[in-house]
Amino acid sequence: MSELKILIDALSSARFITPNISSNLIAKLLTLTTVENAQRLRRHISVTDRYKSSNHSGYYSVDVINNAVDLHRKIRFYYTDFDVNKKRYVTNDGKLYTISPYELTWDGDYYYVRGFCDERQAMRTFRLDRIKSLTR
Repeated sequence: MSELKILIDALSSARFITPNISSNLIAKLLTLTTVENAQRLRRHISVTDRYKSSNHSGYYSVDVINNAVDLHRKIRFYYTDFDVNKKRYVTNDGKLYTISPYELTWDGDYYYVRGFCDERQAMRTFRLDRIKSLTR
């Protein structure tokens, strides 16, 4: 049961997963144990003062990027940042980035994709929750 508790805690606290997706994934995990254990685990779920993404795209991007890595395909996307007023804007003069992704990493509560960037002709790392309009 401790393994499920660790997975549930990770889903509850992962910033790139929306609260709704976290709840759905936790419900699926709870089907892997007895009804008694599931009830006990539900009572112990508690995450305080944790920012959770409202952007579903980061969650779905993981699958798209994994497939691109496996198939050695390029991906294209807009990359965003926030201005001083916390308003999101598109970087790179509004142009798409094209990269050949090599790996996904999870570091410090965020997923990152690392790959060769055609525009910069160099290896680059991009945070998934800042990627917008990802396509292959």
